Amino acid sequence: MALQDLEVALTRLISTSRRYLAERAASVLEGMRPSELAVLVTVSSVSPASVTHIAATLEIDRAASSRVLRKLHAAELVERAPSLADKRSVLVRVSPLGRSRLAQARNLATARLRNLLSDHTTEDLNIHLQMMRSLTRA
Repeated sequence: MALQDLEVALTRLISTSRRYLAERAASVLEGMRPSELAVLVTVSSVSPASVTHIAATLEIDRAASSRVLRKLHAAELVERAPSLADKRSVLVRVSPLGRSRLAQARNLATARLRNLLSDHTTEDLNIHLQMMRSLTRA
């Protein structure tokens, strides 16, 4: 019975997480999908980086990452520049607007998480963290 209850709780957590990620993506750019937000977040953490490196980091194909990066560039959330080391390569970095929008989304997410977990002790949070890490090990 405990495993069945855990399965139900995990299913609810996944559904809630999907909804939350969709809201977070839309707070960065209207109509943005969570997968596009993942690309923008990745660019912010590895930039400047090539399209190939971004795709490899996310474990998606290069064509898919290129499509998303074109959309992010059109929305002025990322900047593109030729690589000085390899003229055939383009490096992508988050633009000032992209950094600002990501910061706003992070602030909203942090506030939401603080509100959600406000009645939990530090010990509770550490237990949750250990559980999440153990459930997400590859």
